[in-house]
Amino acid sequence: MKVVHQSRSGANSTDSPRVSIGLPVYNGDKFLAEALNSLLAQTYTDFEIIVADNCSTDQTAAIAQRYAKQDSRVRYVRRTENQGAVENFNFVVSQARGEYFKWAAHDDLIAPTYLERCMSILEADESVVLCHSDTQLISQDGTPLAPLEDGSNHFFDELGRIIYLGKDSQDRRFNSARASERFRAIILETDWVFEIFGVFRKEALERTGLLDRFYGSDKLLLAQLVMLGRIILVQEPLFLNRRHADQSMSRATIEGQEVWVDTRAKQSGLMHRLRRMRGFTSAALSGKAPLRERIASLNIVVGYYVRFKRWHDMLEELSGLRMRRISKKASLRMQQLEDTSP
Repeated sequence: MKVVHQSRSGANSTDSPRVSIGLPVYNGDKFLAEALNSLLAQTYTDFEIIVADNCSTDQTAAIAQRYAKQDSRVRYVRRTENQGAVENFNFVVSQARGEYFKWAAHDDLIAPTYLERCMSILEADESVVLCHSDTQLISQDGTPLAPLEDGSNHFFDELGRIIYLGKDSQDRRFNSARASERFRAIILETDWVFEIFGVFRKEALERTGLLDRFYGSDKLLLAQLVMLGRIILVQEPLFLNRRHADQSMSRATIEGQEVWVDTRAKQSGLMHRLRRMRGFTSAALSGKAPLRERIASLNIVVGYYVRFKRWHDMLEELSGLRMRRISKKASLRMQQLEDTSP
């Protein structure tokens, strides 16, 4: 039985925490304290928080160090060099001591029962390699975003962006006993991979390639993961994803997004997309799934990339046409809202 000690701060802590939470951050002083408060308010308390500071130039260090002094579960590490987000995300995994692992963003929040609900599922079923919850989008000030229309799953944020969350979680078969159905759910039915911020069985996470040095490699990681086991989503919005102007997705160009991922990025966006295609192919053939399931998964990758629309969308994205179309649609929506306002 794990012995839980009482720290000087009054919080539960252990020499070997059950859960490690990795919080990679760069210049996140605007939201960091709020994120740490939501983590420390969890009803499940057997965890550590590793704050990995990617050479921030704002007040991030002071905030993280203050929390580390107040609560023994918080550990602050300042990196010697900023190599980009991916390297820092992977670094916190290497520092984790727990049997379970969760990435946390400096600008997102989780409800107090998030860890408790996820851990109860993970510890009851060894076939589950990741547990997350439904997502609530929030604005910069923390106000929940409402869908444009009831049941549409389209949201409009204060920056003028239209966000489509894709299929509802209950409609995607992440928890199927068949690896190919789980793989299909990731490849074909998932637009926003919020599941990357779920609670992983760390042994399974470490059997993937972690995050690769290109924008969008989180989807590739999940494709590798579902070949190892099931994902369960708690049907309650316990994960609060904040939308604001400083996010990586707000960067105007693909090149800007790639530099956010890897400060040494030199390859084109197209080259990185080809790397992702190769990664999906490798993921389909990996893992412990039966051969027939791996072949079925490979067919999903082939079907995904042979579609004309997929290549059409990719070329539009690379040329900037897609972003201009989205911006135009958002502008029209903002005008409609202004015209209907009292």
